[in-house]
Amino acid sequence: MRHRFISSRAAAKEHRRAARSCHKAADKPIKGKGAWRNAVEQTKELPTSSQKNTMAETVFAMVQRQEQERREAIARGEPDPFIREPEPAREPNKMEQFEAWMATDWEFGPYYWHEGQERPEALRERLRQRFWWLYEKNLKGAEFVGEVVANIFGLTDSKYQWVIDAQRQEERREKQRTLEDAQRRMLAERAAAARDAKEADARRAVGDVEH
Repeated sequence: MRHRFISSRAAAKEHRRAARSCHKAADKPIKGKGAWRNAVEQTKELPTSSQKNTMAETVFAMVQRQEQERREAIARGEPDPFIREPEPAREPNKMEQFEAWMATDWEFGPYYWHEGQERPEALRERLRQRFWWLYEKNLKGAEFVGEVVANIFGLTDSKYQWVIDAQRQEERREKQRTLEDAQRRMLAERAAAARDAKEADARRAVGDVEH
């Protein structure tokens, strides 16, 4: 594979070198028969405009032929030959079955010592239920410890949690600032109303004295 890759790179490099030399030959006057012969041979290697047009016409004709075949097949009632049929469903392997089982919610109990349950006569069944009860306790304990450790070390936080925290703190500050401004305006309005009432009382008192 590596040898093939190196060969393709070498071929591409050689092609670019030939094209570059061909362009230089077209720009500069050619001196000597050998140089002219080399330039002509390198020019022949490049596809001409007529060859490009021929290739385009060939591709277009192939597309038209495929479209005609598709229409004829549909007209005969056959399925579209250019549409892939869905792959048949395959049976999941053991690893996929295990992953699906791990992703499901495990149900534990009820056990025979719970209320309303009958005690099985077989010792094997009793031991099996005891084992599942012990397994359930260990699993729930491990989940609880894992959640606590994840919360302590911030493993459940978002990558940009500090941005979210800063935004929330700024929103709290803005709400506090708005509340304080509203309280200041209310206190100022009350002080102005009390001052106006006091001045009105003073004016009424002066008027009574004058009379």
